[in-house]
Amino acid sequence: MQKISFCERYMLTTAVLKRFKTNTRRLEKELENLEEGNFCFSRHKNGILLYGEKGSVIETIKTRYKIGEIVAVAQSYEDIYHHGGPEYGSYELVNNYRRLHIRPWKDITQQAGWLNKMFVRPDLMPHQIQITDINIERLQDITDDDCLKEGIEYSKYERNWFYTNDKNTEFHAPTPREAFAALINRPGVGRKGLWEENPFVVVYSFKLLK
Repeated sequence: MQKISFCERYMLTTAVLKRFKTNTRRLEKELENLEEGNFCFSRHKNGILLYGEKGSVIETIKTRYKIGEIVAVAQSYEDIYHHGGPEYGSYELVNNYRRLHIRPWKDITQQAGWLNKMFVRPDLMPHQIQITDINIERLQDITDDDCLKEGIEYSKYERNWFYTNDKNTEFHAPTPREAFAALINRPGVGRKGLWEENPFVVVYSFKLLK
């Protein structure tokens, strides 16, 4: 099983677990040399097939995740312990079976995954998503509705759109797209200037399984 990370500095993991973030746009190496042109695409078991004007396959894009694939939501062991209790994440594989970890949590605290979710084991994660659809588009082609699926929220008090960071500070914008543009330019979510670059991205739609 693979894992996927969402930037919790901007509360995106929380948005996934609350089921109001159901899309994620990702840069893929396979798309770096993709140029604008008259092509269409279809989903494929390995990703996406691109078709030219005459209907012939011009390229196969092997996406990181596939439709139907179940992916673990990466969280640090510390986050799992403090928010879910010591029974979560305290597992190990014994003869290919997932069994309760018999060692105390102090052993887990010495592992790199205690603070950094890059180093956690996917099979120990308590939450999973399933990829339901894959798309390719330019970053700036995102619609207002899709911005909401990316975790952008509406404030009835401020009467505008916002996202939140882990300091409970809200960043507001007059439209969903402007809020998303500001978010995707943040390090950890995307990078500075990414919205202006307007690259091709893979759009993964997913649902939370547990």
